[in-house]
Amino acid sequence: HSLRLKSVWFGLGWLMVAGVLYLSLMPNPPQPIEFKASDKVEHALAFAWLALWFFQIVDARRRLAVGVALMLLGIGIEIAQTFTPTRMFEYADMAADGVGILVGAWLVRGWPGRMLVAIENKLLPEV
Repeated sequence: HSLRLKSVWFGLGWLMVAGVLYLSLMPNPPQPIEFKASDKVEHALAFAWLALWFFQIVDARRRLAVGVALMLLGIGIEIAQTFTPTRMFEYADMAADGVGILVGAWLVRGWPGRMLVAIENKLLPEV
């Protein structure tokens, strides 16, 4: 099933990337989960979601490139955090981003990988 609203899905995906950038660089981000290393879980969840989202939009041959781009985003965020007064560079955050990307790659192979197609089918039934 090919997506009919690819540009809409890409646009929403870029908004999510902007949200991750904002949350990653703001001085005091919200802490929805509170336990030691909870920020690693948040990194993994954010990058799993981004990977799952974008992997649904691109064809299978381009997923590796998207995964690499997401990993570069994670690295870039860590570098950018060195220029902020309240955030810091952490290799563990980059590792969590990578784990999240792998989880997204795994999820896209199952039913979550058909999420956008299902939404389109509900919004735009075939005539």
